[in-house]
Amino acid sequence: MSLNFDQFNSIVSLFHHQVKLFQDKPYLWKKIDGKYNPLSWKQVREQVDSIAMGLKNIGILKGDRVVILSENRPEWQIADLAIMSIGAISVPAYTTSTTSDYSHIINHSEARCIIISSHSLALKALPAVAESSKCKNVIKIDNDKNNYNEPVNIISWNTLIKENNDDKLIDFEKEVKTQQRKDTACIIYTSGTGGNPKGVMLSHGAMLTNCTGAKELLKNLIKDLKEIRFLSWLPLSHSYEHTLQFFKMGICAQIFYAESIDTLLVNMGEVKPHFMTAVPRFYDSLHTRISQGLKKQSKISQLLFAKTLSLGKKKYLNEPISFSDKIIDKLLDKIVRKKVKKRFGGSLLALVSGGAALNFEVGLYLTALGLPLLQGYGQTETGPVVSANPPSKIKLETVGKPFEGVNVKIAKDGEILVSGDNLMNGYWDDPDATASTMIDGWVHTGDIGEIDAEGYLKITDRKKDIIVSA
Repeated sequence: MSLNFDQFNSIVSLFHHQVKLFQDKPYLWKKIDGKYNPLSWKQVREQVDSIAMGLKNIGILKGDRVVILSENRPEWQIADLAIMSIGAISVPAYTTSTTSDYSHIINHSEARCIIISSHSLALKALPAVAESSKCKNVIKIDNDKNNYNEPVNIISWNTLIKENNDDKLIDFEKEVKTQQRKDTACIIYTSGTGGNPKGVMLSHGAMLTNCTGAKELLKNLIKDLKEIRFLSWLPLSHSYEHTLQFFKMGICAQIFYAESIDTLLVNMGEVKPHFMTAVPRFYDSLHTRISQGLKKQSKISQLLFAKTLSLGKKKYLNEPISFSDKIIDKLLDKIVRKKVKKRFGGSLLALVSGGAALNFEVGLYLTALGLPLLQGYGQTETGPVVSANPPSKIKLETVGKPFEGVNVKIAKDGEILVSGDNLMNGYWDDPDATASTMIDGWVHTGDIGEIDAEGYLKITDRKKDIIVSA
């Protein structure tokens, strides 16, 4: 666990370092025919190199943009690393977007290639690709033999791997050594709540700085683990999950990809993850599901559950607890909290919440049930994480302390300003928006907040009339 993220010049150099150490150990897991199957570090590296070589062969050059349109799966990370391996820039797109959204992203980023996972996504995205003057190549991951009317060149992912698996062709490690931390690694389009989405340019260094902060935050939880399992289901097109995958890489975690939101609880039972990140809406629905499931339980179960909640809340709020209640609480750990944890696989050390404001009551409810919930805060423009609650002292009404390497100050009007190596390189092809957001090395977040006596950040309002949807 002694890996130092600050020693790497790029995400890909971190990846190469880990492959050498962990060769045949399992890394990325995917459900095939009802069972989770792994790809080892070495197998991932082989595919990354083949896809990188394939991209080079279709004419993708350093600095070119390549769109990734896929649900979470091993090929997502493989595509991302392959693009970065040749110094190109990955442009994640949401699977839930519309054809006109894809048009905007492809045209605005002037992407030269798009990697699409499935037939249903191809149907939505190909009309946008066909209209584009620059994007002439489509790499399709699923081998489903479907044909399309659009006049675009479709290459199969498997074919690309087969044709480019001669490892003597190119030494990507040498190529990667020339990359620098300040180089743009990806362009992530922010949900355009006002006008068109803007493309946030994140550097290798911005994301690696965030990884350092995450390692510091979770170090005491992971220090004794023989293996670390993450369940990934928050879209990788979201900057939060996107940066997080490189933290998982750096701590040699195994990444299991959830099949869908509907199978999440089933997948948690199968994978027994130690960590999971989600947006508040997920925790709201978790709260609802647990409460509704309780109605079907016996009266005695309901009583025990109510007692667990009331004692758990008392403990969190530091209210006095009698000696007999302390003993009862210890018993309830075994009778109730253990059972609740088992529903989520039984190994959870922390649930991380970000992307929007967490409902305090929901946070308190889950914490009282023994599910430690760490609320954080960030923006795509800041790498994305600004702050998070440390497991040693959670203050649910706050978004925690600033990450290591991240500076936060409150402007005269109460706006939260952020500086550090986690900041974006600016908005792609939008100098005006960049100039109005980044002023003298500080990102103006548009959020109003305060810092309490213990250094925890609290969001109190939004400066602009934009509500970030959960």
